[in-house]
Amino acid sequence: MAQLNNDELLKWKKEIEAELADSTEIDALQEEINKLFTRLQVVSRVEMRLIGTPEHSDFMESFVQPIQRAFNEKNAELSRIQKEQWQRQIMLENINEEISIMLQR
Repeated sequence: MAQLNNDELLKWKKEIEAELADSTEIDALQEEINKLFTRLQVVSRVEMRLIGTPEHSDFMESFVQPIQRAFNEKNAELSRIQKEQWQRQIMLENINEEISIMLQR
């Protein structure tokens, strides 16, 4: 970590802590994922009844696959955000360690 003064480290620490505390984006994504999961459960039950019928393929293309794609995209986005949060947490730990070292001097 580049040499930063104590004020810069404390400012950076507060910014990262605020970012980590704000779970609005994760909560919204989780809510969307839950709704998509519920829709998938419903369309899957219908799809099971249509297996072997001429309507099955159309139903899959029109209903099941778009919901599955949206579900997968939202899960990928959630994973990306969680990875960013994990990286911020590591940065915060490094800052805390740097502050501790500075205070010991």
